[in-house]
Amino acid sequence: MGWEELTASIVESVAWPVSALVLGVLFRAELKGLLRRLTSMKLPGGTAATFATDLDRGEVYVERAKRDLPKEVLARRFELETAARDKAADGSAPDEGRADDGPAARVIVAWTQFERDVVALYKSVLPKGTARTTRTAVKDLVTAGVLSPDFAQAFYALQDLRNRVAHGELPNKASAQMFAQNASDLGATVLALIPDAQ
Repeated sequence: MGWEELTASIVESVAWPVSALVLGVLFRAELKGLLRRLTSMKLPGGTAATFATDLDRGEVYVERAKRDLPKEVLARRFELETAARDKAADGSAPDEGRADDGPAARVIVAWTQFERDVVALYKSVLPKGTARTTRTAVKDLVTAGVLSPDFAQAFYALQDLRNRVAHGELPNKASAQMFAQNASDLGATVLALIPDAQ
């Protein structure tokens, strides 16, 4: 075996590992995001992986945030939801966007209402607070023990989705419906935590 054959053999042996390493470095941000969403994986023989969507991840955080609510907050939330349904039934509820406005509009409208609810809670619980964004307000409310860390994660997941829609990503109708329901669920929780909410 001459040096040419030896060199060719070495290059052939390291080509795939080096290529994989270079691709891993080039696409590390994308791979990190993909690994965060990995929910299950089967390897030998039938390689398969299942990834959660961002909405699924948001749904998990919403459920966690609702899971450990005190009974009095749950009761207050039920009262507020019942009152809101009654208002909607008699036509006195504010227009929250028509179904024919499209999925993106539904996401934006749901987010706007949810954000208003968070700001109302922040102002009622921390009247001397200095938060300039709702994200900071949520962080302050978690620090004060008013909201759970799971609530904050749900808020951040929904905010990320809302931002993507605001910057041009178009959701389908089912995704917009799920987003609106999650925002409404969290908003009802926020309103139930406001001492003088009506």
